[in-house]
Amino acid sequence: MRKRLPQLAAVVLLIAGGVTVALVRARTPAPEPLPTVAEQIALVQGTIHELGVARNSGDFTQFWAKAAVRWQRQTTPSELHKTFGGPPLEGDLTALDPVAPTIEGARMLDESLLMIPARYDLGEGQLYVRGRFVREGGAWKLMGLHLGPTPMD
Repeated sequence: MRKRLPQLAAVVLLIAGGVTVALVRARTPAPEPLPTVAEQIALVQGTIHELGVARNSGDFTQFWAKAAVRWQRQTTPSELHKTFGGPPLEGDLTALDPVAPTIEGARMLDESLLMIPARYDLGEGQLYVRGRFVREGGAWKLMGLHLGPTPMD
């Protein structure tokens, strides 16, 4: 676990012709509250649904457009298609729409980055999901996604 150092702010005081610089602890922003389990399930289900729609249509433009602006700056719809459009993922992810994933210990990674690990039990195996979300405009937006048949660390 990373140890966080306090943020410092410089305060300049003008005292009788002299200058004194004092370092004081700045207020750190309060971390975002963890969404409820129901909200976490909805975030994972919505992400998997949107990814399934993109895979089925072959067009990742809407999937990309619904992601966090920070992630949009790092990738393109074409890159998302290369990453999520084919193997190793198989099948229609929208078939998971009625299935609620099992949330496996969501946590805040820092003041604004939420990680939700989840698992879909598929009968013949599992689909593990690890979504990262940030708050934008009052809503959680996708910032990163990992999927696979085995748990991720």
